[in-house]
Amino acid sequence: KYVGEWIAVEGHGKDDDIYNRNMPEFKIHLKDTGKGEVRLGIERKDLKWSVDDSFVTLKIDGDTYSGSIKEEKIVFKDFLQTACEALPYPL
Repeated sequence: KYVGEWIAVEGHGKDDDIYNRNMPEFKIHLKDTGKGEVRLGIERKDLKWSVDDSFVTLKIDGDTYSGSIKEEKIVFKDFLQTACEALPYPL
């Protein structure tokens, strides 16, 4: 159900106002193996992921990020120093 690409559609950083909606350069790719990658432009980082009840947990470079699942989106309050919402891609 959560396998595939997710695109950030809204977010803000510690020092920023709201980013533009639909940020195709910021994607999370979840594979059915429990692994994946996060992409921000040309930068890529490997991740491990799992689902528990209504949360998706991502482990990236020793850090853990938990996002709540709300309808068809994943909402992260603190993801790589940003808050963001992600939807399945393509939209």
